[in-house]
Amino acid sequence: MNQEMREKLEQLCKELRETTAIPSIVLKIEEKPATIYDSKLGGVPYMPKDFEYPHDTKGNPLKLLAQLNFNQLPKLEDYPEEGILQFYILPNWEFGMNYNYPMRQDTFRVVYHKEILNEELLIDEIPEITKDKDYGFPFEGEYLLTGEIKDSYLSAMDFRFKKIYDELYDKCFSDDDSQVLADEVWDGIFENFFGEGHRVGGYPAFTQDDPRDRRLRKYDTTLLTLGSEYDFSLTDQSQWWDLISWGDAGIANFLISYENLKALDFSDVMYTWDCH
Repeated sequence: MNQEMREKLEQLCKELRETTAIPSIVLKIEEKPATIYDSKLGGVPYMPKDFEYPHDTKGNPLKLLAQLNFNQLPKLEDYPEEGILQFYILPNWEFGMNYNYPMRQDTFRVVYHKEILNEELLIDEIPEITKDKDYGFPFEGEYLLTGEIKDSYLSAMDFRFKKIYDELYDKCFSDDDSQVLADEVWDGIFENFFGEGHRVGGYPAFTQDDPRDRRLRKYDTTLLTLGSEYDFSLTDQSQWWDLISWGDAGIANFLISYENLKALDFSDVMYTWDCH
């Protein structure tokens, strides 16, 4: 690709960012102590005394994946301004995902506590939870979550991406550009619009195809995206470890319709994850 074509590719990326940018809460995972009230991954959840701990239909207790305290997080339009939103999954080799019915809240559960009670009105004991040997949960331990508002851009694997991409490609490139060049441009776009990371709101990200294409398009709004993250700080590669890993560098998404989010109705949520 010559310099002129690289400049056109840069312009196309700029146009795609400007066209698709929407705010989101980017989450940072911190190795700091977390309380039952904090936004966090894992640990003991916030549980009022009348809370019915989530189990699947076989009686297996689910495990807290993530907890979001909207009293702590930056405010994001259309999302809760208060309360605690929790995400539970069954700790098995599928990480609680139902591939055929990804919206069936049996092996996963989304729970919203609008009112945050004082500690004397809470319980702090959870059922004994066992996971599938060696591979039943995407991380070990408990991690504090903090957030900041940053723009999110449409992922190249999102079912909505191709239509916008085609329109902007025609705007940035002429008919004289060959199909070979078009393939090179797409490779460059994919590198820039992969969509990895951890966030509330914004756009979901997928390592493979968007499972919402066709029948599940009503799940158009992102509740939570959690990617994989590794500690590469050590020079000895054998000492690298997974902080959070969805299979082979995968990504998980909890998706909801915009109407249900506005109504604070979390009974109909789609949970999906995929990996390379």
